Amino acid sequence: MRADHLDQVIAIERLSYSSPWTRGAFAAELSNAAAFYLIATLDDALIGYGGSWSVIDETHITTVAVHPDFRGNRYGEAILHAMLDAGKRHGMERATLEVRASNQAAIALYQKYGFVDVGARPNYYKDPVEDGLIMWLEGLASPRYELRLKELRKGLNYVAPWD
Repeated sequence: MRADHLDQVIAIERLSYSSPWTRGAFAAELSNAAAFYLIATLDDALIGYGGSWSVIDETHITTVAVHPDFRGNRYGEAILHAMLDAGKRHGMERATLEVRASNQAAIALYQKYGFVDVGARPNYYKDPVEDGLIMWLEGLASPRYELRLKELRKGLNYVAPWD
Protein backbone atom coordinates (compact mmCIF):
# COMPACT_ATOMS: atom_id res chain seq x y z
CA MET A 1 0.00 0.00 0.00
CA ARG A 2 1.23 3.46 -0.90
CA ALA A 3 0.00 6.97 -0.15
CA ASP A 4 -1.59 7.21 -3.61
CA HIS A 5 -3.86 4.27 -2.68
CA LEU A 6 -5.36 6.00 0.35
CA ASP A 7 -8.40 7.57 -1.36
CA GLN A 8 -9.53 4.14 -2.55
CA VAL A 9 -8.64 2.49 0.77
CA ILE A 10 -10.65 5.10 2.71
CA ALA A 11 -13.63 4.58 0.40
CA ILE A 12 -13.59 0.81 1.10
CA GLU A 13 -12.98 1.43 4.81
CA ARG A 14 -16.10 3.62 5.03
CA LEU A 15 -18.18 1.00 3.22
CA SER A 16 -16.87 -1.76 5.47
CA TYR A 17 -16.79 -0.42 9.01
CA SER A 18 -19.18 1.58 11.18
CA SER A 19 -16.19 3.25 12.91
CA PRO A 20 -13.72 3.62 10.04
CA TRP A 21 -10.08 4.52 10.42
CA THR A 22 -9.19 8.01 9.24
CA ARG A 23 -6.93 8.91 6.37
CA GLY A 24 -4.44 10.18 8.94
CA ALA A 25 -4.43 6.81 10.71
CA PHE A 26 -3.63 5.00 7.46
CA ALA A 27 -1.00 7.60 6.53
CA ALA A 28 0.67 7.07 9.91
CA GLU A 29 0.64 3.31 9.36
CA LEU A 30 2.52 3.75 6.09
CA SER A 31 5.44 5.24 8.01
CA ASN A 32 5.29 2.68 10.84
CA ALA A 33 8.28 0.36 10.49
CA ALA A 34 6.39 -2.43 12.28
CA ALA A 35 3.41 -2.22 9.92
CA PHE A 36 2.82 -4.25 6.76
CA TYR A 37 -0.03 -3.31 4.42
CA LEU A 38 -1.02 -4.78 1.10
CA ILE A 39 -3.72 -4.14 -1.46
CA ALA A 40 -5.78 -6.42 -3.66
CA THR A 41 -6.44 -5.30 -7.21
CA LEU A 42 -8.59 -6.63 -10.01
CA ASP A 43 -8.15 -5.21 -13.49
CA ASP A 44 -6.16 -2.32 -11.97
CA ALA A 45 -8.96 -1.41 -9.54
CA LEU A 46 -8.20 -1.54 -5.82
CA ILE A 47 -10.83 -3.88 -4.33
CA GLY A 48 -9.42 -4.65 -0.89
CA TYR A 49 -6.58 -4.31 1.56
CA GLY A 50 -5.10 -5.81 4.68
CA GLY A 51 -2.74 -4.68 7.37
CA SER A 52 -0.70 -6.13 10.18
CA TRP A 53 1.94 -5.23 12.73
CA SER A 54 5.00 -7.29 13.55
CA VAL A 55 5.45 -7.30 17.32
CA ILE A 56 8.46 -9.32 18.48
CA ASP A 57 7.49 -12.75 17.06
CA GLU A 58 3.80 -12.05 16.40
CA THR A 59 1.83 -10.88 13.41
CA HIS A 60 -1.08 -8.80 14.68
CA ILE A 61 -3.64 -8.51 11.88
CA THR A 62 -5.13 -5.06 12.25
CA THR A 63 -7.50 -4.88 9.31
CA VAL A 64 -8.88 -6.79 6.33
CA ALA A 65 -11.51 -5.28 4.06
CA VAL A 66 -12.95 -5.96 0.62
CA HIS A 67 -15.23 -3.64 -1.33
CA PRO A 68 -18.84 -4.86 -0.92
CA ASP A 69 -19.20 -5.40 -4.69
CA PHE A 70 -16.42 -8.00 -4.57
CA ARG A 71 -17.20 -9.90 -1.37
CA GLY A 72 -17.95 -13.61 -1.54
CA ASN A 73 -15.26 -14.25 -4.14
CA ARG A 74 -12.45 -15.25 -1.74
CA TYR A 75 -10.56 -11.96 -2.12
CA GLY A 76 -10.60 -11.49 1.66
CA GLU A 77 -9.20 -14.99 2.02
CA ALA A 78 -6.45 -14.19 -0.47
CA ILE A 79 -5.54 -11.08 1.55
CA LEU A 80 -5.48 -13.07 4.80
CA HIS A 81 -3.40 -15.81 3.17
CA ALA A 82 -0.87 -13.31 1.83
CA MET A 83 -0.58 -11.57 5.20
CA LEU A 84 0.02 -14.86 7.03
CA ASP A 85 2.53 -15.92 4.39
CA ALA A 86 4.35 -12.59 4.80
CA GLY A 87 4.43 -13.04 8.56
CA LYS A 88 5.81 -16.56 8.19
CA ARG A 89 8.47 -15.31 5.76
CA HIS A 90 9.52 -12.70 8.32
CA GLY A 91 9.96 -15.33 11.04
CA MET A 92 6.81 -14.59 12.99
CA GLU A 93 5.84 -17.54 15.21
CA ARG A 94 2.17 -16.72 15.78
CA ALA A 95 -0.64 -14.44 14.64
CA THR A 96 -3.45 -12.69 16.46
CA LEU A 97 -6.48 -10.57 15.63
CA GLU A 98 -9.75 -9.27 17.02
CA VAL A 99 -13.08 -9.79 15.28
CA ARG A 100 -16.65 -8.76 16.02
CA ALA A 101 -18.41 -11.59 17.86
CA SER A 102 -21.27 -11.40 15.32
CA ASN A 103 -19.05 -11.65 12.22
CA GLN A 104 -19.54 -15.37 11.65
CA ALA A 105 -18.17 -15.32 8.09
CA ALA A 106 -14.86 -13.82 9.24
CA ILE A 107 -14.68 -16.13 12.27
CA ALA A 108 -15.18 -19.18 10.03
CA LEU A 109 -12.43 -17.97 7.70
CA TYR A 110 -10.02 -17.41 10.57
CA GLN A 111 -10.82 -20.86 11.97
CA LYS A 112 -10.15 -22.37 8.55
CA TYR A 113 -6.64 -20.90 8.83
CA GLY A 114 -6.13 -22.33 12.31
CA PHE A 115 -7.08 -19.40 14.52
CA VAL A 116 -8.76 -20.29 17.80
CA ASP A 117 -10.92 -18.13 20.06
CA VAL A 118 -8.99 -17.45 23.26
CA GLY A 119 -11.13 -14.77 24.90
CA ALA A 120 -13.16 -11.64 24.46
CA ARG A 121 -12.75 -7.90 24.86
CA PRO A 122 -16.09 -6.72 26.26
CA ASN A 123 -17.58 -3.77 24.36
CA TYR A 124 -14.44 -3.55 22.20
CA TYR A 125 -16.34 -2.34 19.14
CA LYS A 126 -18.52 0.76 18.96
CA ASP A 127 -21.48 1.62 16.74
CA PRO A 128 -22.93 -0.83 17.55
CA VAL A 129 -21.30 -1.76 20.84
CA GLU A 130 -20.16 -5.36 20.64
CA ASP A 131 -17.58 -7.69 22.11
CA GLY A 132 -14.43 -8.42 20.16
CA LEU A 133 -13.26 -12.01 20.05
CA ILE A 134 -9.52 -12.47 20.49
CA MET A 135 -8.19 -15.15 18.16
CA TRP A 136 -4.72 -16.69 18.04
CA LEU A 137 -2.81 -18.87 15.63
CA GLU A 138 0.25 -20.73 16.95
CA GLY A 139 3.02 -22.29 14.87
CA LEU A 140 2.91 -19.82 11.97
CA ALA A 141 6.58 -20.42 11.12
CA SER A 142 6.42 -24.21 11.49
CA PRO A 143 6.97 -26.59 8.54
CA ARG A 144 3.53 -28.06 9.26
CA TYR A 145 1.84 -24.68 8.87
CA GLU A 146 3.85 -23.97 5.72
CA LEU A 147 2.28 -27.11 4.22
CA ARG A 148 -1.15 -25.94 5.39
CA LEU A 149 -0.64 -22.56 3.70
CA LYS A 150 0.40 -24.29 0.48
CA GLU A 151 -2.74 -26.44 0.58
CA LEU A 152 -4.97 -23.46 1.39
CA ARG A 153 -3.49 -21.45 -1.48
CA LYS A 154 -4.93 -23.91 -4.00
CA GLY A 155 -7.85 -22.20 -5.67
CA LEU A 156 -6.76 -18.74 -4.55
CA ASN A 157 -5.80 -16.73 -7.57
CA TYR A 158 -3.38 -14.07 -6.40
CA VAL A 159 0.18 -12.97 -6.95
CA ALA A 160 2.07 -11.83 -3.86
CA PRO A 161 4.83 -9.22 -4.14
CA TRP A 162 7.38 -11.93 -3.26
CA ASP A 163 6.15 -14.46 -5.89
